[in-house]
Amino acid sequence: MGTREMEEKSKQPEIKERKLKYTIKTFGCQMNVADSAEMEAHLIKRGFIFTPEREGADLILVNTCTIREMADHKAFSFVGKLKPWKEADASRVLVVTGCGVERDRKKFQKRFPYVDLLVGAKDIQSFPELLDRHLKNRFGRFDDIVPAGILDGNVEMSQMVTIMRGCNYNCTYCVVPTVRGREIYEPREKILGEVREKVAQGAREIWLLGQTVNSYKPPDPPTDDYDFSDLLTELDQVEGLKRIRFASPHPFYVTEKFARTMAACSKVCEHIHLPVQSGSNRILSAMKRNYTRETFLAALDLLRKHVPNISITTDFIVGFPGETEKEFKETLSLVEAAGLDSSFCFKYSPRPGTPAWELKDDVPNDEKNRRVNLLLELTEKEGREKARALVGSHQEVLISESKGEDIFRGKTKSSWRVRIKKPGLILGEVYEVGIKSTHSRELHGELV
Repeated sequence: MGTREMEEKSKQPEIKERKLKYTIKTFGCQMNVADSAEMEAHLIKRGFIFTPEREGADLILVNTCTIREMADHKAFSFVGKLKPWKEADASRVLVVTGCGVERDRKKFQKRFPYVDLLVGAKDIQSFPELLDRHLKNRFGRFDDIVPAGILDGNVEMSQMVTIMRGCNYNCTYCVVPTVRGREIYEPREKILGEVREKVAQGAREIWLLGQTVNSYKPPDPPTDDYDFSDLLTELDQVEGLKRIRFASPHPFYVTEKFARTMAACSKVCEHIHLPVQSGSNRILSAMKRNYTRETFLAALDLLRKHVPNISITTDFIVGFPGETEKEFKETLSLVEAAGLDSSFCFKYSPRPGTPAWELKDDVPNDEKNRRVNLLLELTEKEGREKARALVGSHQEVLISESKGEDIFRGKTKSSWRVRIKKPGLILGEVYEVGIKSTHSRELHGELV
């Protein structure tokens, strides 16, 4: 090694001769959670050990969201608070990833020069190569200190599998097409293999994820008409897998074939989260959602025709530019007409770079708060009535967590949370449970 190389080497921060620890902070949706899990798997394979304590971490990964202004603020605030942690030890590594980076990379670089690596949402799949290159360039002999490891098989009962990324729609309020790009579909064989691998490691429930998950069309179709319904049918045959869930479907792709497939596949759960956003046709048109109030309700009728016990949840946005009181009341009436089990309700948040950014944000914040509270109150009321209607029924419950020796919790196929007081239940097993009472939106039951 030459003198100059030795001098450069001496300037590199020294990395301690021990297993390194990491922690992750994830903001945003289930897609971000899945991305974090994908990146975490690489950290584990590289020999990192998880720690929940920030101060004990050698590497912190922050996965950002930018879907709403509040998400931006939270991510920027969190990264800002990490400056003392980073400066306390030159060998510490700070990685910031996700949609916020994809959208505001220069802003992150300017405000947080102490961040070691920025990875945008479109480059998540390249994270292993980007991280390894950074670590090797920075520490030189990183490969000798942190040898590649293997996953230990201890996985969560419920696991996520991303089957597609990006979105081909251009809803006027949404930044997703900008930060995640056009739709890209994972190969069918890769998805089937990943699901089988996760089940072999201990997963019992699989979530299929995509921005418009039911628009899935594989790049390697076995037949020209192969679509998301056919993927569900194949996954329904995976041995050891007990349940299949998916998020987030689009109302446009709720077809007769899709509804029949949900009914025919025994492992596909009787639940769908189908975002509607508004009950007003004018607002839906202004949002560039490609359906109407009437076609959305027709999609729900089609689903209930084939899956009578299906639980239906949704998303709403209130206070979109120009939304009148009459149009908001149309959203309230949609809740009653749709018979929803629950919903997520959000105030409209202007996002730079979206078509709606050019519109006047003319609904005052106090009025947005009032509308969101009224909508939440109504959907919660509907949900409590749905829960009470389940008292006396028998439900199949997949046990996912224990609280002490005799308190267990799980979910029904229709996604209701159930609490059972009974010692000796086994995590990952399905039990038939008689529903005896409700507490808020949680069901209480006993083994049948």
